[in-house]
Amino acid sequence: MERLAKSPFAIIPLGKFLSPKNGIRYGTGTPPPIVEPSKTSLPFIRATDIKGGEILVDGLLHIDSEQGQHMKKCLVEAGEMILVRSGANTGDCAVVPKSLAGSYAAYDLIVRFSTEALPDYVAAYLDTEIGRAQMNVLKGRAAQPHINAEEVSSVRIPKPPIEFQRKLVSELEAARIARKQKLAEADALLASLDTYLLAQLGLTKPLGEDRKFFAVRLSQVKERLDPKYFLHREHKSNAGVAKNMLAHLTVAEPEYGSGARAMPLRSPNDIKYIRITDFSDDGIREGHQFVTAETVEEKYTLQDEDILFARSGATAGKTFIYTKDIGAAIFAGYCIRFRFDRKKILPWFVYFFTKTGAYQAWVRSIQRPSGQPNINKEEFKSFEISVPSIEVQKQLVEKMKATRTEARRMRASAGAEWAAAKARFERELLGESAKP
Repeated sequence: MERLAKSPFAIIPLGKFLSPKNGIRYGTGTPPPIVEPSKTSLPFIRATDIKGGEILVDGLLHIDSEQGQHMKKCLVEAGEMILVRSGANTGDCAVVPKSLAGSYAAYDLIVRFSTEALPDYVAAYLDTEIGRAQMNVLKGRAAQPHINAEEVSSVRIPKPPIEFQRKLVSELEAARIARKQKLAEADALLASLDTYLLAQLGLTKPLGEDRKFFAVRLSQVKERLDPKYFLHREHKSNAGVAKNMLAHLTVAEPEYGSGARAMPLRSPNDIKYIRITDFSDDGIREGHQFVTAETVEEKYTLQDEDILFARSGATAGKTFIYTKDIGAAIFAGYCIRFRFDRKKILPWFVYFFTKTGAYQAWVRSIQRPSGQPNINKEEFKSFEISVPSIEVQKQLVEKMKATRTEARRMRASAGAEWAAAKARFERELLGESAKP
């Protein structure tokens, strides 16, 4: 708090920035029924939709407009701020944009400000080093991270003039736009791998998945009756590349992971515990906070270039390739470990193939539609992958690794520039000269 005390601006409790009417209110404590998006449905904003100071519109759940009549206190307006009040992301916040006015908030805090504060200024401040430090102290008082309205109101914040707030917000927004552009370029580079690999293998796209009517031979109807399973048609190769099931390309029977409880790392030398929540489609991000397992069993130890397939949940089918530079690790129960025969197929080739539209189409067709999405071990083993010669695989993998490395470099650069922009915001606010 020493740095905060040196600010040229008055330091006040955040509560003094709140609107006299409904300054802070709570979102719903009872999850409403979720419906398919439609012209009459309304977005429902959860803690998981708030990331990086923004509300992510992709993946927003929806509720029926009639349900909204019973949740009026949770209705949010443009310019209000939603602050996560429980769980691992406690303290994350974002301002509601005009496009989401009329949405409803879940189990979080809805904050409305007076004319003395720009909502974007407050949200940006809470994401600075000094803002986060205060939030961490407050949320750490409970067994599980948690923060309430009174605690939020007590956060100390500088009170610069509105014009100065506007200047800081404008500079940060310019940096945010630049970051988004660089991340979009990195995503486009990664997406190009799909087209590249399928083209090299001579794979044509399957028939469209949006058809309402299609025919299935009676002989094809064995275990599955759901339409998506039959709607999918395999990508066809016009280059004569043979296919083989994953079951025929392994050196050991694929295995389910450990069911042990996750625990915080006690030291950097602890064995890491890889769960489906630890990796995205682009691997494990730099700076990720690993955990360990309460019980570590040898049989779950990962070897270099083992591939994990997520078997359950919204991301069923996503994959992760383990490399020894991560350190000793075991894997968790919602993953299935495949260990491939390198004389037949390169693990990196399999990994990159699982990022293609061909694999994603298969995932959509095979995952069970009832309840929680799920793909079991036998179904993963049945997946047919195009298998060119080892020499061709090596060439393709080399190209794709180089592209992936460049995309990651771009992501890292975007992250560093964004961190620098937030640091500038904080220094200007605290009256500190720029560091050399």
